[in-house]
Amino acid sequence: MEFKDLQCSEDTKKALAEMGIVTASPIQEKAIPVIMEGKDVLGLAQTGTGKTAAFVIPVIEKVEAGEKYPQVIIVCPTRELALQVTDEVEKMIKYHRGVTSITVYGGAPIQRQIQKLKRGPQFVVGTPGRILDLIRRKALKLGMVNTVILDEADEMLNMGFKEDIETILENVDDNRQTLLFSATMSKQIKAITNRYLDNPERIEIKRKEVTSKNIDQKFIKVNEKDKIEVISRLMEVDDPNLSIVFCNTKRSVDEVVGKLQKKGYICDRIHGDIKQEQRTVVMERFRNGHMEILVATDVMARGIDVDGVETVFNYDVPQENEYYVHRIGRTGRAGNKGTSYTLVNNREKRKLQEITKYIKTDIAEVKAPSIDKVKKVKLQKFVANLEKELENKAELNEYIEFLQTTDLAKHNVYEIVAAFFKNEISGKFLADISDVNSSRDRGRDSRGSRDRGRDSRGSRRESGSRRSRSNGDMTRMFITLGSRDNIRKGDIVGAVADKSNITGDMIGDIEILKNFSFVEIEQGAAEKVLKAMDGNTIKGKKVNFEISTGKKKK
Repeated sequence: MEFKDLQCSEDTKKALAEMGIVTASPIQEKAIPVIMEGKDVLGLAQTGTGKTAAFVIPVIEKVEAGEKYPQVIIVCPTRELALQVTDEVEKMIKYHRGVTSITVYGGAPIQRQIQKLKRGPQFVVGTPGRILDLIRRKALKLGMVNTVILDEADEMLNMGFKEDIETILENVDDNRQTLLFSATMSKQIKAITNRYLDNPERIEIKRKEVTSKNIDQKFIKVNEKDKIEVISRLMEVDDPNLSIVFCNTKRSVDEVVGKLQKKGYICDRIHGDIKQEQRTVVMERFRNGHMEILVATDVMARGIDVDGVETVFNYDVPQENEYYVHRIGRTGRAGNKGTSYTLVNNREKRKLQEITKYIKTDIAEVKAPSIDKVKKVKLQKFVANLEKELENKAELNEYIEFLQTTDLAKHNVYEIVAAFFKNEISGKFLADISDVNSSRDRGRDSRGSRDRGRDSRGSRRESGSRRSRSNGDMTRMFITLGSRDNIRKGDIVGAVADKSNITGDMIGDIEILKNFSFVEIEQGAAEKVLKAMDGNTIKGKKVNFEISTGKKKK
């Protein structure tokens, strides 16, 4: 079915054409005509099938434009998914004059949402708890609501929103149209359907291929205690811009973030115990590329809609088959290629076999990168960075002149470079364990690896480091310039000291990564640095400084 032939308004067709939506997906083709007839619907379809458009398109036609009261309530499990749905709604109602929408969710000022409700939006999209709060405050009146949509209903029930959902449905007129969409048909879904839907039309999309062909799916057999090391090595070898690590529990998420930060990765977490305000900040930083790894639970998976995620790591094999689909679906989006790695210990092998059977797609077994492979990649990256430095030969003169005054002048240049590589790369970059692919090799070089230092991220940060101050509290600052901007630690120290009029000993550790950097400033001087560097430049390039929300692990 093509949307130009659909029995809907020209305003809707115009919006769909602008969105590039021409042909209906299976769920849209089956659901839209039924919903337009006014029937209740039980839709069983996984994420990524186009079900949002399947319920929004026909519902728009029922809305009375200009009548300023809620007519459609869309209930979603998370704030992130609610915002995604609202974004779709707003695109589709773009040319419908007098039709507006609002998103309501916990963690945001409720008074502001109440003020927006007073303007009379026709569409209200929100999370169960906040919708219920607004109903109880009599700020959200459901007397004229003609359609209630439960999106990702199985997730809402898994999250414990059963009573909230029932209360919302009981506050809406019995003559409403109810549309329930779920990825699975559980006993709870069946109970809600039997109690609150009126002779619903069941629309189920059979799974042909539930995972995208754009995703290269792999798994690695690994001991539980080596999983972080494997992720670290894969990050070094694949060098993805944005990655997501999924865990089964909130506790596991917290532990993984701590271990990754200790290895030098810029990462943060989202799960149900993280306050909404902080989740918003974390997602914004991830979306803007200000951190490279996001660690999350399955509850948050469906709400993560970020372009450019290149790799998904399943730190734990998911407990439900459907969770696997949602997890890896965060990459390989919008026609881009993506990679998923599932780390499997002995206890998880059977579950992975279930998932493979469920998705009807082979998941290739691969080995974790060896130390030699990681070292070779790091050397190649290091050489590439040196080649970039050699492009700015004028800036090297002072260093050449200095070297000529030292005993190094009597050595062959290749010997000097080789010694530099050995000191700066082999001494810092080798992993903490010898071989994650073979447990019997573990410990072969354990003493040496412990003595070498823990900085396995050397290829992404500038070689060498300023010693962190051992006394005095330090404030960690985020800087919007990185190695791609050809800045060095000396450039940062010089600019901050000169423009902030502080002494060099007030500046602590500096980390230079690919797209951004971090610098530690003595706490008493932090505000002074922020003001001085606001709108300023480093090496002629405009830079922004801000307080980092993440803490550096010691």
